[in-house]
Amino acid sequence: MCHDTSVYTRENRTARDYESLRAEVDRWQSNVSLNWSEDEINAVSTWLAKRYYGFSCPSDC
Repeated sequence: MCHDTSVYTRENRTARDYESLRAEVDRWQSNVSLNWSEDEINAVSTWLAKRYYGFSCPSDC
């Protein structure tokens, strides 16, 4: 586990909306060389947005 749930609720979090969350997912998957496809990045971003952040996501997710 890299961090606890405070990363989702702290006031100064990086992800402020779906788009910024997706950018963070893309950045981190690249940093650890996961080589995810766009579909995988979108799927993880959507799951995080719904499960932890409570962000609305674009109509295509």
